[in-house]
Amino acid sequence: MFTSHQDVHDYPTRNRANFLPDYHRLARTRNGTTYLCVEFFNVLPAHMRNKELNSFKILIKKYLIERSFYS
Repeated sequence: MFTSHQDVHDYPTRNRANFLPDYHRLARTRNGTTYLCVEFFNVLPAHMRNKELNSFKILIKKYLIERSFYS
């Protein structure tokens, strides 16, 4: 569903595993869920990204509870 840097070019960059968010001209659409989920996923540590869906959900929940960013 999302495009990664690996899909765009073959250069071995350090961000090749990150996803590219779709281009949005307006800030209103940049605050949408599809754009922000890509930005959030790119910030996650590598060990969390490679998990299966069920264990990924559990890790994300623990990660967000431990680091309550907006408390």
